[in-house]
Amino acid sequence: MISLGMKNTPHDELFTQFMGYPETAKSFLSQYFPDGLLKRIDLDSFKDITQKIHDEKMRDYYTDLVFKTKVDEHDTYLCFLFEHKSYLDKNVALQILRYMTLIWEKAGKEDGDYPLILPIVFYQGEKEWNLGNSLKNIFHRMPDWMEKYIPYYEYYLFDFNKIKDKKPNDLRLQAYFNMLEAAWSHNKRQLIAEALKIADKISLEITYLDDFNILLQYITVTIDFSHDELISLVRNEIPERREDVMTIAEELREKGKREGLREGIKEGMKEGIKEGMKEGKREGIKEMVRTMLNNGMTMEQIVKLTNLEEEFVSFLKNEIKH
Repeated sequence: MISLGMKNTPHDELFTQFMGYPETAKSFLSQYFPDGLLKRIDLDSFKDITQKIHDEKMRDYYTDLVFKTKVDEHDTYLCFLFEHKSYLDKNVALQILRYMTLIWEKAGKEDGDYPLILPIVFYQGEKEWNLGNSLKNIFHRMPDWMEKYIPYYEYYLFDFNKIKDKKPNDLRLQAYFNMLEAAWSHNKRQLIAEALKIADKISLEITYLDDFNILLQYITVTIDFSHDELISLVRNEIPERREDVMTIAEELREKGKREGLREGIKEGMKEGIKEGMKEGKREGIKEMVRTMLNNGMTMEQIVKLTNLEEEFVSFLKNEIKH
């Protein structure tokens, strides 16, 4: 059974799936980073420390990936904050500053040292980025005498719209770039087909990378490409994978049914309780509790959803039995 892992942030999850593989991230930097910065970075010592950095305190300020490497022979962190919104958001500079501060706080407590941080933003929005690349850009005006009192930093910006025409050397990056472009392109079918073929090849060669099914999930939840079109494409282009796409399509249909049923029951219960209380009809509440019990809900769940007293629910439960 294929697990539908993508939840509310499919763009973030796709980015993490592909760029989170150190060899892919290194290939990306070596091809798209400016030479002046690249020559200072030791890619041989490049390693993923994302899980080490993230903790409960940082959960609300989550950035996608954190890599550690050496810069001019010193340890530093490269922070990737993936901005996937389709509109421009100037608060990204504040988000990165907040995250850098949390990294410094954590490092100071654990190691007594504060690492250098090179923040990187990968932007894939449809519109061109026009917000600059520093905290200073969020202020409408800045008197010269105030500049030294404001924290100032720049982040390195990758605007996908500006780099997409340069074909990546790395196969996984090719698949990733094709998928991003497919979201806005009229040539969706060809881009999706190419991405899936690459992912299928990689998944066969590196068994722990399930890129193919991740891409299937991403297509079904974010790209305007119907299930029937996707099934037809896979049958024609990668026939040996037709069972995978059929399974995901079926899981999505079942998931939709479950969520629809759950919301329907929840709203129905709320309305029933509301009307019962409003009209003072004890029978209305009794029928609602009966419905909940028939749907397999426990006493604890009923009390939590209805805010009724446990003793009252218990009384109604016994009354319903007789």
